[in-house]
Amino acid sequence: MVLEALALSSLKSQFEAKNVALYGLLHEELGAKEFTKFLDGELFLDQEKRFYGPEERRMLLTGMLRWSVWNNIMRANKKGVEGNLKGDGTLLGKMDQYEQA
Repeated sequence: MVLEALALSSLKSQFEAKNVALYGLLHEELGAKEFTKFLDGELFLDQEKRFYGPEERRMLLTGMLRWSVWNNIMRANKKGVEGNLKGDGTLLGKMDQYEQA
């Protein structure tokens, strides 16, 4: 999540040139203050988790066996981003129509 926020923030001037705002959406308050240093845009809290529903999806333990998860952890460490195991890191975003197929 942090790597994506940094990547999007690096494009902020290009977004602004096209009148596109940069926003972040969080599902919990824990870590929100720390996250602001990675995203150069306004943050919103989805307290009802409407973005994450109607069916809640979670990354289970088998998700930690995926190469992409470990690759993201290594990339974050190389950029000096320290992670932690606080909060709900298993909640995934809403499944769109293309992922359902």
